[in-house]
Formats: sequence, structure tokens, C-alpha cells
Amino acid sequence: MVCASEVGALFIEPSKVIAKGRLKPGRMLLVDTVEGRIVDDRELKMTTSKKRNFQSWLDSNLLRMPSIVRKVQRTVDLRMKIDNIPLSTDPILLTFGYTVEQLSLLMLPMISDGKEVSLLQYLDRDGPCFNAD
Repeated sequence: MVCASEVGALFIEPSKVIAKGRLKPGRMLLVDTVEGRIVDDRELKMTTSKKRNFQSWLDSNLLRMPSIVRKVQRTVDLRMKIDNIPLSTDPILLTFGYTVEQLSLLMLPMISDGKEVSLLQYLDRDGPCFNAD
């Protein structure tokens, strides 16, 4: 099995290639070296999900945001505080490794649209990132 981020990273005789493709977000694969095969996403998830009762585990361990907020509010003031610190030098954002670019490209769309933005749509490109014309 060969995994590479770019096409042509390693030359392999086309007659020896059994399959090629991309591993999409949320997908998994398993290389079974004993059986000499690749277990695809659907089969891997089905066999794994049948091994244990994950629903009961999830039901007993799921944390819900409203209950977390209620507990934290007992000891911490969660009201928003506006300060004059620029985002690029905000110590809290820097502590957690956020950049202004991540905030504008990832966080703001999640806040405004309520949807998760895939970083892969920005990074997973096989072509140039700009038009040279």
C-alpha cells in the first residue's frame, strides 16, 4: 500500500496498481496483513460497531452543553467581556494555537452558519492555489 499526498510521488508500474483513490473525511480503511486485503470503510465500521453496545456507552457518557454551562456558571462568570486586545496578539487565542486566519476561515463560518467547515476544502487541492494569469 502506498499513501501519498500528491499524485506521482512515487512511480509504480500501472499494471501493478490494484486500486487508487482518496480517503475522504470521516472515512477509514484497514490494511489486513494477515488476509492480504484492504478492509473498506463500511465493512470496518460495521464489524467494529457490532463488537460492543456503543449506544448504551454513548447514552451513559454523553455530555450535553447546557448541563456543562449550568455547572460552570456556578463558579465562573461566563458573561462576555470586551477588551481592546487585537485578535492577532490575544493571549488566550495564542495559548490554544488559533491564528486570525483560522478564526476567519473556520470559526466565523461555523458561528454564522452553524455548520462545520472542512479544512480539507482549503488544503486538499491537487492544483495551484492561485491563478497566475
